[in-house]
Amino acid sequence: MWKKQVNNLTRSTSIKFMNTTMEVVLSIVSGAGMIVTSVIGYFLKRTMEKNDETSKLASSTKTELEVLKMDHTNKHAYISEKFDDLKDSIKSLTNEIVKLTDKIKD
Repeated sequence: MWKKQVNNLTRSTSIKFMNTTMEVVLSIVSGAGMIVTSVIGYFLKRTMEKNDETSKLASSTKTELEVLKMDHTNKHAYISEKFDDLKDSIKSLTNEIVKLTDKIKD
């Protein structure tokens, strides 16, 4: 009879030990899962912040580029206008020189 009681006690102890072991393993796995999730979340947050900074920088650079294009266009138009004025002045001077040359020859 005592063998039956010892056997029952051993089974009971064995089951309790297995339940305790399963709880410990489950706790360890859950903890490891939480740590991995935290690490992934940290790097994901950093990546998203860098992406936001890059987007802001790209927007700023685009605006500055548009300003520079307009400035370049305005300067190009101004210089073209001045060259046209210079051409007209050269033509006018050339005509004056021709007239003066004709007067001198006569």
